[in-house]
Amino acid sequence: MAELDGTIEDFLGPLARAKSDVELVNEFRSLARFYNLSHVALFCVGITGRADEAPSLAVTYSGEWIQHYVDENFANIDPVLSMGFNSMIPIDWRDIPTSGRKVKRMFGEAREFGIGRQGITFSVKGRNAERALFSINSDMKDWEWDSFLNGYLRLLQLYSFEAFETYLRIRGVERETVLLAKREIECLKWVSAGKTASEIADILDLSERTVRFYLETARYKLKANTVAQAVANAIYTNQLTRSW
Repeated sequence: MAELDGTIEDFLGPLARAKSDVELVNEFRSLARFYNLSHVALFCVGITGRADEAPSLAVTYSGEWIQHYVDENFANIDPVLSMGFNSMIPIDWRDIPTSGRKVKRMFGEAREFGIGRQGITFSVKGRNAERALFSINSDMKDWEWDSFLNGYLRLLQLYSFEAFETYLRIRGVERETVLLAKREIECLKWVSAGKTASEIADILDLSERTVRFYLETARYKLKANTVAQAVANAIYTNQLTRSW
């Protein structure tokens, strides 16, 4: 399986620089090729704030599958949508109940249109009514899928966040200051107190690799060149107090 080669900026930079839906979907296709995925999809609602607004998409699915999905009103029974919008944690498609006849039919027909049997969906929220579900799917075997998620789940969460940010930016939606995750703040807190990554790992009962990942994602979100600058930016945006 391919591994990430380079920094988070190398991984997310091209996505963040996309200037149109076409460029965004092309980045999704690059992700799919690199990680042996079948498809990548971003499903958004509430972008304009209008109650009657139709969902909008940025996907690698075929036009035929999208039209079939609409014609069959699958959105009304799709458990990926219902579970995704009601969960704060990623939804592994293996955990989705598929006992209903209509749901079984939907997933069966999805396979006929090239949708992978494995999948995971991330829920992303905007500052107003904007919501999105970011999904990837693949035909990996169970053990391959487990290995893939074990290695890349956190990175994919960051990717889902950046994909939604890019989608909103393309539409001219003003964004507020990025909010850091609890673990990112904790790691920055201990850096500001002079602790090393190894020491922080002991304090938070995490691996040193995980601590370095949180520091790196915090740095990326805060558009900082160094972790020290990330600490300063977090203090400036009131996400980190000056004394602990």
